[in-house]
Amino acid sequence: MVFSLTFAFAAGVSQSTGLLPSNPFYFVKEWTRSVKRAWIFDTIKKIEYDLGIVDEKAAELQKIARIAPEKADLITNAVENYQLNLEQLIPQVESLKGLNISDINKLLDNLVEKSLVHAELLSSLSSQFNQDADLSVKLKDAEKRVLYIMSIIPQKVERPEDFRIRLQQIINDQSQDFKEFKAAEILDYLELLLPSGQLRNEINKLKKDLLLKFGVQVQNGLDQEVFSQLVMDPMIQLKLLDEIRKSVSDQDLKNKLNLLRQRALDQVSQSGKIGNLEAQVALEQATQSLSLLQSKVRSGQAFDQAKFYLTQAQNFYGQTNYVSAFSQAVSSIGVSDEALRQLANKELALSDQKNR
Repeated sequence: MVFSLTFAFAAGVSQSTGLLPSNPFYFVKEWTRSVKRAWIFDTIKKIEYDLGIVDEKAAELQKIARIAPEKADLITNAVENYQLNLEQLIPQVESLKGLNISDINKLLDNLVEKSLVHAELLSSLSSQFNQDADLSVKLKDAEKRVLYIMSIIPQKVERPEDFRIRLQQIINDQSQDFKEFKAAEILDYLELLLPSGQLRNEINKLKKDLLLKFGVQVQNGLDQEVFSQLVMDPMIQLKLLDEIRKSVSDQDLKNKLNLLRQRALDQVSQSGKIGNLEAQVALEQATQSLSLLQSKVRSGQAFDQAKFYLTQAQNFYGQTNYVSAFSQAVSSIGVSDEALRQLANKELALSDQKNR
């Protein structure tokens, strides 16, 4: 838990918080911000200022979660306060469409960097407070809005391939341990939010590159104790490890990844993060993914494999072995989602050929 919080600070979240939203005089801080903003007339400078305020509010949220983790109402208030400013950023980022990239290049770098860091923070907090369903949902909603803001850039401001290069450079410049794996977690979620097309393919390409780099770290002998301290969504963590395992041919590396996955599964099991509800959610998602795959194909290796994993998950669930049910359901989701991604790419390629 401590690692994830310091990770976000080190990655670029402002550490200067001052008064927190729980302070009765916080309104003075908000009033001062409004006055300063009113005297900014340049569009780009105003976006930079608002982005700075969002960053401050992310730091406020992070600090409250650290010093008062038992006060769900204070954390919820900080999340809502943070999201209000996020919503204000959306039309501003959309207004960058058509501007010369060279004039806003530094701003775009800042937007992408902060979006990535904030998404990582919100994802970690959502996993940390996963026992509080309402708070966890609010944190996930905020993460979704952050990623939407980031996705505006490749959809309206610059080409998807240029965005991928920009995002890759920003990730490369980070200095945190396992930055590739943490970034892959965020990109996995971003990918789900995007429609099929070039942008989604670019994000998937970058995610796969990051996972291959992480695989090299595993091969060279990573610090499993430090890795085990990452606060992540268990479903995504296992799914990513499965994705790496399928993409490598070296048996020694596969074995190391198997051990890493089992250790991660054991850890979330011991922490009590996987129970009846989590297994149910994973089973429902696996069933939906397989159903969607079945609407497109009714046979084949991927379909049979996904169905096998799902059947195993259902059997384990019937035996009240929720951890194994969760694990097998995640494996089914991964196989179905990858097969659906490949089918979507084939459909897109055929559509492009017809339109030529």
